[in-house]
Amino acid sequence: MCLIMFYSISRSDSINEIGHYPQADLKKGYNPRKNGHFMVKPYEFPDFIPNLELELHPKAIPTNYLDSTAGLMNGFILDKKFKELISSFMLPKHYFYPIKVFQSNLLLDYYWFHFIVDDFWEFIDTEKSSAEVVYMETPTKIAVEKTIPVLSNDQIINDKKKY
Repeated sequence: MCLIMFYSISRSDSINEIGHYPQADLKKGYNPRKNGHFMVKPYEFPDFIPNLELELHPKAIPTNYLDSTAGLMNGFILDKKFKELISSFMLPKHYFYPIKVFQSNLLLDYYWFHFIVDDFWEFIDTEKSSAEVVYMETPTKIAVEKTIPVLSNDQIINDKKKY
């Protein structure tokens, strides 16, 4: 028997978990166009250390992962504990930029995890992976037609052309 473990990073809008939705917004006076996150392209690392300043709502609970409702589209906002945890895994090219997250007058320890995936194939364990050809059995039910081993990028592209 093979035991597979995985983790899912997802946002929550449950008030019991996060205290207030949204948890954070851009800090008053912060300019995202002045070396801020608006100046960082999702497909490259900047030649400067970007600035990002957020203000947690007074009722928000500081969680390991903050929802990026403040306009951050390329990455995640993580606390130090979560940063250390995911740093132990194989990650794509990335930077952890320290950011300023305030709640009331406290400065909290958070990071912007900005990553770029050039070639996701290097992260696939082909010996343990497979792809499924699926079809809509009914308007609400997906069925598996065939399971295909994942051997290489070229093989998957060629198999995709068959369907």
